Amino acid sequence: MEEEIHEWCMLEYLHMAKLVGATNLYLTGMSPVFISKLPESLKGVCCTTRSVEEFLGLNPASNTRELPLKHIDINMDFQTLDLSKIALLDPSAPEPLMTDDSSKFEYLLFGGILGDDPPKDRTGMLRVLGFKTRHLGPVQMTTDTAVHVSKRVVINKTPLDQIPYVDRPDIKL
Repeated sequence: MEEEIHEWCMLEYLHMAKLVGATNLYLTGMSPVFISKLPESLKGVCCTTRSVEEFLGLNPASNTRELPLKHIDINMDFQTLDLSKIALLDPSAPEPLMTDDSSKFEYLLFGGILGDDPPKDRTGMLRVLGFKTRHLGPVQMTTDTAVHVSKRVVINKTPLDQIPYVDRPDIKL
């Protein structure tokens, strides 16, 4: 866990909050320093220092059931959430995210998508927890791009194979 947040990463968080609404974005595993310096534009985002496992009550070492939310007041205990309503976005998943997945899942979990190229399979840490999985295609995306594509599929009902991409674009400044 890094104490400071990189500017590009903050831009991704801001973009994700804009795409789905700040109160629909949950960031786990954040440093206390990051949470204390949260910009005004991210104040509605739920930020916690807990890992996703602890946040959902999946860590056997955690015997607390307090709501781990810092910036929003909701009446939901995530530790009792029906885990079958969570889809893990996993590049190794056998099935793609589908337009009808909005009727199957209430939450999409983006973990380990952002990383090295080639990927180091950081999603594997979450895969072992037994979530149902979906993929967004063969190319690794930035997290905010994955959120955007997922929103287009499950909210806008655009099939994944109908979303145009430019893989590995050359950007001239």
